[in-house]
Amino acid sequence: MGATLSIIQELTSVGESVMWIVGPGDMVSENYSRGIEEPWVHDRYITVRADNWLFHIEPELVGGIEFVETFGDLTSWYVRFHDHEGETLLRAYVPRPRQADGPAAGNPVFEGMRERYTRMEGVESVRREVRSSAG
Repeated sequence: MGATLSIIQELTSVGESVMWIVGPGDMVSENYSRGIEEPWVHDRYITVRADNWLFHIEPELVGGIEFVETFGDLTSWYVRFHDHEGETLLRAYVPRPRQADGPAAGNPVFEGMRERYTRMEGVESVRREVRSSAG
């Protein structure tokens, strides 16, 4: 998918507090971007490397990209890369900005990226309600 590299490049420039969730299903790897480097392309793969981890993703396997904003009991902002069947390959959580008097209401970094990229084919904006399972 054409937007994959440019979105990953921008996400690696956000800072060290982006959390990268690599892998689908019940087994995933959660990684923070401490020491993250600009991604590079070799053969068919995009490689992202940080201080103590790396991953490779083949852009051809990416069937779509979602800019996801959750609301309800949990507010978060992340970019989800999925395959052609809708299975999650990679998520990158954009950190919540903080203000001196507490958390900010929105997320300008996420919102700016969403505005730019959802104009591209295969990239969409999604809002999901998240409710706590505690009753």
